[in-house]
Amino acid sequence: LRGDGNMSENRLLKPSMRTVIYSRVSTDAQERDGTSLDTQERACIEYAQAKGWVEVETVRDTASGSDLDRPGVERVRELLNRGLVDVVLAYAVDRLSRNQIHIAVLLDDIERADATLEFVTEDFQNTPVGRLILNVRAFAGEVEREKIAERTMRGKLERARAGKLPQGTGKGCYGYRYNSETGRREKDSFQAVIVQRIFQRYIESRSFSRVSNELNEAGVPAFLGGQWYPLTIRRILMSE
Repeated sequence: LRGDGNMSENRLLKPSMRTVIYSRVSTDAQERDGTSLDTQERACIEYAQAKGWVEVETVRDTASGSDLDRPGVERVRELLNRGLVDVVLAYAVDRLSRNQIHIAVLLDDIERADATLEFVTEDFQNTPVGRLILNVRAFAGEVEREKIAERTMRGKLERARAGKLPQGTGKGCYGYRYNSETGRREKDSFQAVIVQRIFQRYIESRSFSRVSNELNEAGVPAFLGGQWYPLTIRRILMSE
């Protein structure tokens, strides 16, 4: 089970995968939680052995599942950050955390480490909690993309109102040069003459190819210093 946005299995979990086993019980409620640390750990070890995975480390927490600031969780995140883990394995979703937001945070860490998230007792993708977290993460990602797009457009509008180029670059406009200090294009005297020549020769010849061939034969460099092409001539003629 891959820890990505769609939870799709983009790669098979292969033998020899480096696995960290995580177990947790509440401080004062080990019996109420239903499984002891030993029980969870034993089930995870058997699960990993059946898969042929290599156990890198077993991590234990005796803490509330509502708190992400736990020594065991910090150790798991450290191993992920160091690139030492391919699989994070726990007995069940609620052993990792009872807080959906916390699981989403840990899932992001797992994604960045190109690792996977597995549970002994359940298929995370098909649990109510799993589906909820995936939907929340997808929604959060969509909201963030909308925010970025809105900020980008707002910045472009402000530049335009100030008489500057919206995209803040001068690339792609033959006949002008970009002044980074003013944020505007200024006419390039040499290229301006070539643009006038292009318009004049097209009026006379009605041929994009003929105009481009004449510029190449005369040794006039195109915008990036290369050759002229009929399509380039057409674009200049069509650019208001």
